[in-house]
Amino acid sequence: MNPRDPVPSDADLAVAARRGDTAAFDELVRRHHQRIWQYLHACCRDPHTADDLTQETFVTAYRQLHHYDPGRPWLPWLYTLARHKWVDHVRSQRPPATPLEHAGETPHAASEALAQRELLEDLWHWAGQQLPPLQFQVLWLRYVEDLSVAEIARSLRLTPVYVKVLLFRIRRVLAEEWSVRHRSAVSASAATSPQPRADSASLPPTHLKASLGP
Repeated sequence: MNPRDPVPSDADLAVAARRGDTAAFDELVRRHHQRIWQYLHACCRDPHTADDLTQETFVTAYRQLHHYDPGRPWLPWLYTLARHKWVDHVRSQRPPATPLEHAGETPHAASEALAQRELLEDLWHWAGQQLPPLQFQVLWLRYVEDLSVAEIARSLRLTPVYVKVLLFRIRRVLAEEWSVRHRSAVSASAATSPQPRADSASLPPTHLKASLGP
């Protein structure tokens, strides 16, 4: 490709890949592999499982290119495939232990900032395990991919009102779970500290853009 040529969009690459251009699909994988891996890792919290499910997601995407509508964004469609892979994986496994069993564990990090990050990562993992798959996808698209309500609605073929309702429910559930985990962490820290510590303010649900990289 000539360096002066405009960078092809995801939809352009998908159309080219559907016509047999394997280099175009390779570019789609290069662009979005890490994002899909992060999404699945937030669900399973196991890098090897995330690797396998990410590979399966892209294999399925290649096989189902004829189902992709170029008039709609590519990435949400890809996330939908990843969500289906995660659901299939969960169904094939024994039910996982309830994450609340570990809510009282003391963060291993010494610094407050790292401890809060660990809590946020735990909360993302809890959300991936406990929220219905569609709700987790909406949460991810809103707070990680930073899509607007209207963009999420168009991508997932939902109404904007329904997306808003889902986000309201999700934020309420996560706020309650965050409060439980934050109080547990503070209590555990205070119990092991020689000096009493003042409870710090809980982060609001909008602070969900935690780093979820490997």
